[in-house]
Amino acid sequence: MKLVATFHNHYAATVFFAHCKARGIEAKMAPTPRRLSVSCGSCVIFDIGHEIDYNKFDAEGVYDAQSYVKIWHSEE
Repeated sequence: MKLVATFHNHYAATVFFAHCKARGIEAKMAPTPRRLSVSCGSCVIFDIGHEIDYNKFDAEGVYDAQSYVKIWHSEE
């Protein structure tokens, strides 16, 4: 199953993408679907199954990549 992580800014998306790659997590950067966020134009699509502290990466939200059901959302 794939997840989509949205971010408050492009830099945070880039840092998260690098984190995934460094840990062998299959990931790719993509344009953020407008249905999910208007904060940043970049998102990261990645494989589920890894413990990740999304707050550490200034993530805005994490969604199922197929249905866009919210899995996690920042409390900010």
